[in-house]
Amino acid sequence: MATIIEKKTDVYSDVLELFMDFMDPKVLQAMTPKKQESLGRKMADVGGRVSLLGSAEVVTKYVNFRLESQHGAAPEKIMDCFAEVVLAMRADIVGADEVTADHVLGTFLVLSDKIEDYQPKGDKR
Repeated sequence: MATIIEKKTDVYSDVLELFMDFMDPKVLQAMTPKKQESLGRKMADVGGRVSLLGSAEVVTKYVNFRLESQHGAAPEKIMDCFAEVVLAMRADIVGADEVTADHVLGTFLVLSDKIEDYQPKGDKR
């Protein structure tokens, strides 16, 4: 039987996968009503599992991200909210550390051309 951490990791990975689907221009360009309905069902499933398995902080951040997305917030605000969801999920699984929202967004987007901007403090790579 899967441990609670394994279950959380599964649902949190699904959150990331769903986000990537919505960020992928190829997916968006090929969006049909049937695919949109399928993504909507997947989002409802993921949201239900987040509400069941996520920490209070994860659930709160996830709901805020969904609300901002649905109410037409600026893309930068939506990205910031998503980064906060990822940070909360990380903290729930591995504990708080020095990873920041910029580090998280740096794994999805190119925000800077300087590697130092994405390294936690003290990382000497």
